[in-house]
Amino acid sequence: MEERWETLTKCGIASIEKETFKKLEELRELILTEISTESEQFELVEESLLPLSRLNTFQLSDSKLGKLPSSFLCILTNLQMLNVSGNNLSSSSFSSNCKGDHLIIVDISRNRLGEIISSTFDSFPVVRKFSQLDWDSTR
Repeated sequence: MEERWETLTKCGIASIEKETFKKLEELRELILTEISTESEQFELVEESLLPLSRLNTFQLSDSKLGKLPSSFLCILTNLQMLNVSGNNLSSSSFSSNCKGDHLIIVDISRNRLGEIISSTFDSFPVVRKFSQLDWDSTR
């Protein structure tokens, strides 16, 4: 089977809308870096993730992402690597209804997290590598 991946960099967009990934159902790896506009916080619309249920790798880094959709882990059930480093995330909480049962690498470094709450790890039962550095310590 052919591996499918996509990389987008420096697009200058404010959000990923509902239909963006509609025809990418077979996508396995999605890397998005520095895709937000300079002045706006980036929004990831929950419905845009629906066609991506086969993703193994998801990176959305350095893009001013303010929060992950609440059902993020419910939709991306095959995810093994999550990198949301260098954004504006202020909470490390994920939906308690869903777990990243295949997630082995999680990187939430370089965000605006004051602390990691203990329930965060409930969402990652098999994680092997977890990276988090305080935003201020990386400047």
